[in-house]
Amino acid sequence: MKKVYCPACNENSVKSGFQNRKQRYKCKACNKRFQLTYAYEAYNENTNDLIKSLLKESCNGPAIYIAILK
Repeated sequence: MKKVYCPACNENSVKSGFQNRKQRYKCKACNKRFQLTYAYEAYNENTNDLIKSLLKESCNGPAIYIAILK
């Protein structure tokens, strides 16, 4: 069985149910719940950073949407 580590504290995690047919995990140390892959692209670290930088540049919603699709 593959060990899964928490993205927040890098400690060992255990399975903790499903959400949208994706396995969820719970960290034994910090109790953070997470899943390994997300359908919503804003959870991707690179996408999230891109959105933050575009918001700082005062881009509007449609401009951010187009930038994410590229």
